[in-house]
Amino acid sequence: QGRAFLGSTHWPWIGERTRQLTGAHVALLSEVLNPVACKVGPDITQDQLLSLCERLDPRREPGRLTLIARMGAHKVADRLPPLVEAVRRAGHKIIWLSDPMHGNTIVAPCGNKTRMVQTITDEITAFKHAVVSAGGVAGGLHLETTPDDVSECASDAAGLGQVGSHYKSLCDPR
Repeated sequence: QGRAFLGSTHWPWIGERTRQLTGAHVALLSEVLNPVACKVGPDITQDQLLSLCERLDPRREPGRLTLIARMGAHKVADRLPPLVEAVRRAGHKIIWLSDPMHGNTIVAPCGNKTRMVQTITDEITAFKHAVVSAGGVAGGLHLETTPDDVSECASDAAGLGQVGSHYKSLCDPR
């Protein structure tokens, strides 16, 4: 087919901030045989998303492209269904994943970034409803995790004071 397999990972994905249609990340993943994924946030337009899908999955191959919604719990119900419908109407056989972490980051009293577990689960629930009601396939979750004993996310408002007591992340809370 003239395309190479990207051997550095089995499933490369492009982040929300690096998904420019003419950028290097999209150019690379449009040329490889691997299944690929791309994160999409609440500000992407239908036209931008369809152009991205066309670039990454021009043959509309089932299993080729996964889209990872990172909308935020308060935006996913409004922003996601029209995107799912547009992609479906264009004939792309997309699997949708939810990244309920990135759109729900807040700052704890200690100054560290954190996430509320309830907000994460709210986005997961809204994501599934949004995708299924728009005729798409809700395929799973894209989470940040750690095997370490950490207190980087809070289970409730009372838990915000514990964020930081076992905070090991150099980037995002897990």
